[in-house]
Amino acid sequence: MYIRLQVVANNNCINKDIIHSVYDLLVQGANNGSIRCAARLVMVSQYGLYNYPTHRDKAFEISMMFLKLAAETYDSDPSLYNEFGYIIPTIYLRLYLQNKSWRYDFNSSPKLAAAVFELFKLGEAPEIKESDKNSFKLVKKDYRKVWAYPYLLGSFGTTINYTKGIEEANKVDESYRNSWIIKILKDHSNDVDFSNPAALAFLGAREGKRWYDIVQVDPYSNTIYQANISKVNSELLFEESYNNISTPLKEIIDAAYPEYNDIAKKWEVVNESRLKEPESYPQWKFLPKNEQESLYSEALKGEKSTLKEKKQFQIYKAMVESGQNKALIQLANAYKLGEGVFPIGNQAIKTYKKALAFPTLKEAAAYNLAEIYDGYLDDVAINWVEAAKYYKMATNYNPKSYTMLGEMALFGVGGLTKSKTTAIEYFKKGYENGDNEASLKSEIIQLLPYTNNEIKSKNYTLSLKNEEQIKIRNISNENSLTITVTYSVPQGMEKNTFKLFPSQQYNSAIKYSTWSPSAILTGEGEEDIIIYNNKFRKGSRQIGVFYIVGENQNEFQSLVYEIPIAICFLPQK
Repeated sequence: MYIRLQVVANNNCINKDIIHSVYDLLVQGANNGSIRCAARLVMVSQYGLYNYPTHRDKAFEISMMFLKLAAETYDSDPSLYNEFGYIIPTIYLRLYLQNKSWRYDFNSSPKLAAAVFELFKLGEAPEIKESDKNSFKLVKKDYRKVWAYPYLLGSFGTTINYTKGIEEANKVDESYRNSWIIKILKDHSNDVDFSNPAALAFLGAREGKRWYDIVQVDPYSNTIYQANISKVNSELLFEESYNNISTPLKEIIDAAYPEYNDIAKKWEVVNESRLKEPESYPQWKFLPKNEQESLYSEALKGEKSTLKEKKQFQIYKAMVESGQNKALIQLANAYKLGEGVFPIGNQAIKTYKKALAFPTLKEAAAYNLAEIYDGYLDDVAINWVEAAKYYKMATNYNPKSYTMLGEMALFGVGGLTKSKTTAIEYFKKGYENGDNEASLKSEIIQLLPYTNNEIKSKNYTLSLKNEEQIKIRNISNENSLTITVTYSVPQGMEKNTFKLFPSQQYNSAIKYSTWSPSAILTGEGEEDIIIYNNKFRKGSRQIGVFYIVGENQNEFQSLVYEIPIAICFLPQK
């Protein structure tokens, strides 16, 4: 209410001094034993409230700081604990349980976490209400997520119960529940209890049914569907298989999809899934040759064709099946790009490799194979050795092949010997043959190791603390990159909100998944600028510019620190 009354003018903006005053009040209240203030303080960092950035490390540390206060609140006033106190162990456990995806230096105590779980279990389950503010809806969902972990993974010595675990995950939302189903199937991919073809085909098809946009389907759902549909391609085979389902899979399916309460309904989902590959163009071999050629010519027009993508795919498929191999690249492209069929990586690879046998198709097939093995498709494991092999075959087809080989030589991956000189030679060939990006990459790596370690604006100074961080590097043990800078904010600037954060909003910026902004900085000190590369677990070669932006309330983007960088995130095992 206090913040609401401080809205500036009529534009719903709030003076930052007031925001910081409220935060200071929360700190004072929490230190004086107010469970309400302590809970809200944790939520500020966990969810980015009051215009503060989301900061999971900080949220974890604050929650740990007030665990004792939460326990004391439960002992003295259980109703107050159930209203606010539960928030502290909830967020602590939520962050503890997901540590692998965000804390590269995680070292918390399992013994403490087990004790916190005992406190967590004492409270009453909070009900998510429509009247709840968004932040309270989020924390109540986090409560359900904490319960899902022990039921589904057996955390803290809890007996695995898939029915209860899926029910808890479902109270968060459908997406969260289905992400757990995929995780369980992946974790148990070699277990006989999770190998029933009918169940796997159904789960894959149901995930495919869930999304409207074809590219949003989880690739693992497509993988398990394609791997099992041929084994249960009739209602009779499906029923025979499903009748032998194991208890764990049955519990998961029954809890997640109670609306499909009989085998016939499940078979309908499987049989009508859009993940199902279309049949060949009907009666193709009986069509006159001139009509076949006319259909093929029309299909080749792609987006400008009068034929829909599915029909184009059916034509290419029928041609290849009848020995008209000139359509091999088009058929493989359809599998790769998901044109007329859901993307099927293994089928794309198989079809491109068949095309390698034909001189007029070989280089196009090789380049596409290189892209797939270089991480183009989520359902195909990255293999830089195979990618390099095919890039070498495709240099006359696409000059980007030279650029990719230059990257591999720079980092010494893909079977290439690590050599900056060789990399520059490849980049030169790439540029000379038409890939403009190759020239930029060559310029960047010639600036490394970077030594221009200071930048100044009117009010601020930034400099690199450790030039060793700015060199050609391979990262294999973590999913994050840290650049440490020293900063100077002159006297009289303390009331300004000065923050540092990376940016991808500029030309040639390196790519990453998430980042942690700095706290509000004043005076002099040093700060770690950290980026997280969760979406690049398959591996990523990055040659570009690392942009660090310094910003305050009066000078939008008052400082932009441009750092050339070459970094290779090796595939995570």
